[in-house]
Amino acid sequence: MASVIQLKVFLTRKNRQEDPGIDRRLLILDNINFYDLHCILQISFGWCGVGLHEFRDFFDQEDLICNDYDAENGSHGMIYHSQLYNIKGYLKPNALIT
Repeated sequence: MASVIQLKVFLTRKNRQEDPGIDRRLLILDNINFYDLHCILQISFGWCGVGLHEFRDFFDQEDLICNDYDAENGSHGMIYHSQLYNIKGYLKPNALIT
């Protein structure tokens, strides 16, 4: 059975003192995949749904969770397609992803 989790999504520049950016709090089901999360983010920020997406562990930027590149081997090596990975295994309390 799926559970509801709350995400706080920040869009900021590197210097948050000068530009605090914007954020959204989202309630989502924990059984969705990263592509679904990408679509939810597009809608919640009013974006058009174009462009590639990539999710990484905030504390270990080398740890690529998944992305949506077209190439078999992108600039980051092996590609993990975002429709194949559910967020449940990656989003834990207080987790940060980029």
